Amino acid sequence: MTLTDVILLITSLLLSFNLGRFCNPRHSAFAAPGLHLLIMAALFLVAYALTRRFCFSLLIALCAQLVVLIVNNAKYRFLREPLVHADFALYSQAIRFPRLYLPFVGIGPALIGTLAISATLTGGLLLEAPSALLWSTALTDRLLALAGLAVLIPLIIAPARRREVSLIPESDMQRYGLLPMLAIYAAQSRIEPVASQPPLPVADGRPNLIAIQSESFFDARRLDSRIRPSILGCFDRLKREAAASGRLRVPAWGAYTMRSEFAFLSGRANASLGFGRFDPLRFYRNRLAEGGIDSLAAQLRRQGYRCICIHPYPVKFFARHRIYPQLGFDEFIDIRSFREARRFGPYVSDEAVCDRILEELSTSDQPLFIFAITMENHGPLHLESVTAAERATFFSTETDASDDNLAIYLRHLRNADRMLERLSDYLAERDPQAVLAWYGDHVPGMPDIYQARDYDDPTTDYLVWSAGADIDERTGPQEASVEDLPGMMLRATQRQKELCV
Repeated sequence: MTLTDVILLITSLLLSFNLGRFCNPRHSAFAAPGLHLLIMAALFLVAYALTRRFCFSLLIALCAQLVVLIVNNAKYRFLREPLVHADFALYSQAIRFPRLYLPFVGIGPALIGTLAISATLTGGLLLEAPSALLWSTALTDRLLALAGLAVLIPLIIAPARRREVSLIPESDMQRYGLLPMLAIYAAQSRIEPVASQPPLPVADGRPNLIAIQSESFFDARRLDSRIRPSILGCFDRLKREAAASGRLRVPAWGAYTMRSEFAFLSGRANASLGFGRFDPLRFYRNRLAEGGIDSLAAQLRRQGYRCICIHPYPVKFFARHRIYPQLGFDEFIDIRSFREARRFGPYVSDEAVCDRILEELSTSDQPLFIFAITMENHGPLHLESVTAAERATFFSTETDASDDNLAIYLRHLRNADRMLERLSDYLAERDPQAVLAWYGDHVPGMPDIYQARDYDDPTTDYLVWSAGADIDERTGPQEASVEDLPGMMLRATQRQKELCV
């Protein structure tokens, strides 16, 4: 190694440490220096084993760190959570479903990252010849680099397993730094949480049960007083008639539908899942029994229900095709059944999802549990457009283009309310003993709208309603957690059975 190589190495390390200053949330440049150094050395050795170019490999390691930093900052801006180890399983989905991910990175960071990577690849391969850092023979040189990597990996894993974590990513990142936190979480991620699951009540009378996880649903009127009250007219009416309604505590902000989804289906708080809290559908695949987890669908199936999930998106998204049968579902109706369905915006409309729910209810000869996950209101909202005239229909006073994203959200929210009206009218007329749960999985990803209004409330909204419920059993608004909803639905069936005796 020449003096020039040494200078380049030291410069690269200093640059690598100080890239941490550009991370969100901010953390010390030297939060966990030993672990950070080992990770960067491992990245360097991977690149060197492939290319045998010293300077190029240093740049590759820095570019890898830069990509992780850009993705982390984009995630933190929209979702208020740093990058975690479980997010790397979503990288392949970003390629398969780019519209759901890439627009959140932003044009500026995406261009900077693309230019940096392109310049590195071009310059490294064209301007630097293969070197002999570890050995003069190419094959031996590569083998020694791989051997060094094999030594480094245990040196990374061993201390990472011993580090204490809060499982609050923002706190752990500020304590350790981005790359060390990712390594620490990954090293400890197979630790099985120790937590008991409260038993679910038993459904009495076997009425149809319908649960709607409405994409990004929340009462946006508390975000801006200018929003017309009629936007959620049906929701307001059903809240007055509901067995339970109110604000809903959910384990996500702006995304991560699967966290609220799993909490609802399992009746288990996201915070009790240990490292499984970040991507529970993948974490608990083939491990439900091992984790002591039953599910609402599995319990209802044992009682004679046919359990159906309806979601107008590919079933392989979030690996649902693997875990939903294990959760007790008989059928998963995905995008393949909606090829000719109406769309509103880029996704299948809530109206089309309602059509399919009503079809299932009207043709089934056994009690149904239908869990529907809507898609219409899924972001990124800023890729859609709205005219000034349409925007004015959602607000009681004049607004400007800075409220376009909010107006686009309200357009879809109005359609969600229409779906709720149509579904509840059908149940009131045709199936009054059915129990309907409706809730939002998380607030929508609208960082500029929230920042302009200094809004930081992560709660969504819910109701549990049945046309045949006793008015005396209805309660006023009550805050709940998403894992409470299955119990609320099942207790509503018990009250109805007493009424019908």
